[in-house]
Amino acid sequence: MKISPRDLPYHLKKQTTKQPVFIYWIFGEEPFQKQEAAGQILSFLKTQHPEAEILSTQVDKTFDSLFFFQNTTTPSLFSSIKIIKIYLDDPWPTQFGELLAKHITRSSETYFLIMGPKIPMPKQQETWFKNLDPNTCFIPIWPIDAQQLPRWITQQAHKFGLKLHPTAAHYLSESTEGNLLATYQTLEKLAYSGLSEIKLSDLEAIQTDVANFDLQQLAEAFLLKDTARAIRIFNSLLAQKIEPILILWSLTQEIRILIKLHHELESAPISNKTYISPTVFKKYKIYEKKQPIFSTALSHFSETDCQKILIQLAHTDRQIKGVETGEPKETLLTLILKN
Repeated sequence: MKISPRDLPYHLKKQTTKQPVFIYWIFGEEPFQKQEAAGQILSFLKTQHPEAEILSTQVDKTFDSLFFFQNTTTPSLFSSIKIIKIYLDDPWPTQFGELLAKHITRSSETYFLIMGPKIPMPKQQETWFKNLDPNTCFIPIWPIDAQQLPRWITQQAHKFGLKLHPTAAHYLSESTEGNLLATYQTLEKLAYSGLSEIKLSDLEAIQTDVANFDLQQLAEAFLLKDTARAIRIFNSLLAQKIEPILILWSLTQEIRILIKLHHELESAPISNKTYISPTVFKKYKIYEKKQPIFSTALSHFSETDCQKILIQLAHTDRQIKGVETGEPKETLLTLILKN
């Protein structure tokens, strides 16, 4: 079944044993809404199964179906119930979905909370996708357009017991430029202001010292080797309680694209060894705003540099999964400082 993020709280309250949901699949491109939906689902599952063991993993092009199946079906020493949080890389392997469809018929003691990019329509027509129903809840996330944003801001403000004057809501939507994480954090600060109704002047005053960032901005600062800004963004993300695995995923995505661009340059004619054509940028879905960033990054990072960074990121991934010792946050910070 498919439900909107808006209807998710109602769906969770009405959850029944007649049609249990074992897989919650959140897909789309807006990180704040994905994280908010995931938080609601995880809170619900933990309430229903307080003894459940919670695991996290990432699925990318190196996906090993046998390894995955063994780790998700092997009984835990600590609990009979598992909640597995999965972060899907883009593109993700179709066999992952096929494996889920088979798994759902074998176990009722494992819940999957999946976050990933949008599911292309051709994949939604495949057999595995249809077989996941009725025990799967798909939550598609769509960006909130500029016209809808003031209304969304007003609704979020109500959650904090705040009433925003219409001019304040419009100002906030314009000043944060659609960055929902930044918008939410600003509302959170306003909640501590002691004001029940927020006017434009109140909002302007509190925004003078607000610095909000997202995962994309961290990746861009990293590619540009703007270390000071990257560290500031990194600390801001941690303050926003963004999980290290999401930061890892974002950086890994950009470095992999950079490697692909290096390969394109290597195969280009001698006269074009330093030029990335618009066609190539389009091929890797690098839009106009980001093209100068990747062009600069190509001069900052050689392909060898990129491969070394991926090795460091893989080390961080193993720390997150508990396979290796160490603190993932410190490892990521070291990576940013050294590069």
